[in-house]
Amino acid sequence: MQEKEQEGDRRSEHRETVKRFVDAFDRQDWDKARECLSRDFWAVWPQTRERFSRDDFIAMNAAYPGRWRLRLRRYEETPEGAVSVVHVTSEAGGAGHYATTFYRFEGDAIRSIEEYWSAEEPAPEWREPFASPIE
Repeated sequence: MQEKEQEGDRRSEHRETVKRFVDAFDRQDWDKARECLSRDFWAVWPQTRERFSRDDFIAMNAAYPGRWRLRLRRYEETPEGAVSVVHVTSEAGGAGHYATTFYRFEGDAIRSIEEYWSAEEPAPEWREPFASPIE
């Protein structure tokens, strides 16, 4: 019983860590974001074949132009860690993006992420007869 409680506590800690991480990115509080990551953290963006260390990941995001807003849309525990979907919009307007992120943890810190980005875009006309729009 105690082992199940510890696992539940750990999962709750992981959820809170991801919430703090997304919130820190939303506020562009790079020091707070860094605190959520383990010292040997790494991030991978498979679609662009890039890998980032903790400091490079934070520095790259801090250097990204514009003011971006993030909203955690979904969070699920997995046997290996967790996965989230975050909606990212620019205060300047334009299309938003979705970041789907797979997390691994070390204690209550994020040890690694594998992240996939997709842009919001209109559905192609040919699919119109098959789909209903969502808001």
